[in-house]
Amino acid sequence: TLANNKQVVIYLNRKYYADLLTNPTTHQPIECPDCHHLLSYSRQYRFYKCKQCGYTTHQLVDDNGQVISNPVMQNGGIEHVYETLAHRFADYQVAYCDTDYISSSLLNNVSSSKVNILVSSAITNSIKLSRNIGLVVVLYADMGFSMTSFGASMAQYTYLMAALSQCSSNSRIIYQIHNPDNEFNQFVSSMDYQGYTTYELSYRKAAQLPPYVHFVQIDIAQHKQQDNAVEIIKGMNYPKVMVIGPSTDSFNTQTFIIKAADYQDCYEFIEAMMESVKSSSIPYIKTYVDRYDVK
Repeated sequence: TLANNKQVVIYLNRKYYADLLTNPTTHQPIECPDCHHLLSYSRQYRFYKCKQCGYTTHQLVDDNGQVISNPVMQNGGIEHVYETLAHRFADYQVAYCDTDYISSSLLNNVSSSKVNILVSSAITNSIKLSRNIGLVVVLYADMGFSMTSFGASMAQYTYLMAALSQCSSNSRIIYQIHNPDNEFNQFVSSMDYQGYTTYELSYRKAAQLPPYVHFVQIDIAQHKQQDNAVEIIKGMNYPKVMVIGPSTDSFNTQTFIIKAADYQDCYEFIEAMMESVKSSSIPYIKTYVDRYDVK
């Protein structure tokens, strides 16, 4: 594409440099102190930020107030992709933009073909003004599909459709997927938003997934009382609440999913759980509610 003097636009729905940070000493993921969502790192803005609540800091500290130096960074975002491509294609003009800031000068450079490769998390019709785009790439195109969160699934599909709409009749399209058997592929190829929505809702209703039920995730971090808390949750008897798990991740966190048709039942279950575990365990137990869930 570049050899033919055409532009390349690469979309990735993941801002900043890294989406997963771990403490090099404890090997535990670094979370937001306010909402316990995972923190992200931006090399451009030189801050650590929570995408959930907006918490921002320039220095990481652990639960004991000790500064965390050189956190391990994983799940690279657009800043990481940009750095890699700028190094790999040093003879070309590589640029990037995200949803936090889109400069008019950058868009002018894209539309005038002064930018050869654009890496972006933002979808903007201004990019479409360039008639010289020869290739549109969407990385991790199926990220968010087949998740319990209906809102996250629909948001990713909308993002993908918007990205592909940037293509002209002469553009090539490449979208990266990790599950080629996913039904969403047929709807992507035909740009059938209504068809995908109907299919997704039908599947979720049959599988009893949101938005037809409510989900709450309970994470129990590694701690001397972890086994005790796990056994308490296993032994709780709430007929209207289904308890799924626990599963264990690479950080030895025990995760339960509880689901119920009425959100009040989830709330009562969590209250009873917190009263049953020892107070010293509570800081190591975190609950997550789907931000797209209507309560």
